Amino acid sequence: MTERMTRAWERFDRAVPKLGVEGAGLVPGVSEAEVQGFEAETGLVLPPELRAYWRGRNGEDPRYEGLVSFRLLSLAEVKRELEGWASVRESLDSELASLNREQSSHPSGAVQRQYSTPGWLPLLSDDEGNHIGVDLNPGPAGTVGQVINFGRDEEQKYVLFPSVVELVEWLAEAIETGRLAHDEDEEGIACAAGERLVSVMQSQLPPRDPAADARPTSAPPLRASSDQGMPSAERLGNEPRDRQQNPPPTDHRKPAARVTELPQGAARQLDDIRAKLLECLAAGAPDHTEARSEFMRYGTSEGGQVLCAEPGIAHPDHVITMMYSAMFDQAKQEGVKLREIATSFRRTPNGPWAFESRWVTVPEFNAFTKSVKPIVEELRVLLRAVGSAQRADWAHVSFEMEQDKERVLVLSRDRDRAVLEPSAELRKLAARVQATAEARDLQFIGAGWSVKSHWDDAEGEIESSIHVI
Repeated sequence: MTERMTRAWERFDRAVPKLGVEGAGLVPGVSEAEVQGFEAETGLVLPPELRAYWRGRNGEDPRYEGLVSFRLLSLAEVKRELEGWASVRESLDSELASLNREQSSHPSGAVQRQYSTPGWLPLLSDDEGNHIGVDLNPGPAGTVGQVINFGRDEEQKYVLFPSVVELVEWLAEAIETGRLAHDEDEEGIACAAGERLVSVMQSQLPPRDPAADARPTSAPPLRASSDQGMPSAERLGNEPRDRQQNPPPTDHRKPAARVTELPQGAARQLDDIRAKLLECLAAGAPDHTEARSEFMRYGTSEGGQVLCAEPGIAHPDHVITMMYSAMFDQAKQEGVKLREIATSFRRTPNGPWAFESRWVTVPEFNAFTKSVKPIVEELRVLLRAVGSAQRADWAHVSFEMEQDKERVLVLSRDRDRAVLEPSAELRKLAARVQATAEARDLQFIGAGWSVKSHWDDAEGEIESSIHVI
């Protein structure tokens, strides 16, 4: 297996110049001592082919990240990802059970039907919480070392390759045959027809086993393994691609009351953040009348535009980001799990600044996205109809809303684009989403929904991103 891995990496290196990205390539492999150090720090025992994988190459040249649309991770980055997953699994706690019920395995029983479980090592990342990696803790019908997809948007778990060496061989062949090529529009390396790398890999597999889609009535227990977690990102607004046969019923119960007051410690820290922001406005915004500060945390990712105005205002971005991060940690310790907070600053010309802060908690956001699932399903059906009516060879349809801006984008397989005005039906559905948010005392900021032609015409096959606070 070691010799085969060496040949696979050599083939990959020979293929990379075909991408036409000058200087692009991989970093030389790590030493045996570094592999042993990784095992000692994580408590994991790596199979021989996985040891050979990192001995051969150690991720991408950082100047050319994303050679295969997902980014190849170094051994050090894998360790950081595992630590992040472990932290998020702990923070999700009781929420994991409901997330587990959304998962499925293909083939049936090969992958544990879990949202996050020990023993999944990410090899490639899209930097949005999704991974292709090695499964060291498989289901009863799986094998140790199989390559799977997992992460924030990967409820449908597939065994993509029997082992990591087949993964590297497939990537090399995909570059050689043009399935992966340089995309001028995307300014990077992408799959043909705009497809995601995972989708292209899945297309080579046998038809899905219908039995794998039957949801478990309860989450299966974790198998014994080292306590390493997978980065589990809360969903940046993306609804899971649920394959239930019937859409969930609309929840007519009165929504739970919003968290309108922050705990004492977090409230004090928010006061400190606003004071810091007001200092920046006083020093650098003599003619401004509006500004905004945003920060969000979803799983292992956090950040935002901590001071946004036009024109821009000088501010210590890192300092304010760390203040926000500490405030979110404090709120969690006090029993409130925040997802996002935003503060709007306004004044009359040369007058004093006034501000208003809003926030949304993780439970509030999850309850909202669950309540609009039936509407999102109607959007899925309508968007597929728009694609079929516009182009017989449509590949992707999206509907985007940002305050006063709305558009529908249809992308064909030959990458022709058509920008359309949303139909009255689409606008009505979007208005229902917005009304649902307002009924829950949430401010609707914007949304985006998209479908792809190669996805099954089945319940849940839609990407949904809704921004509320």
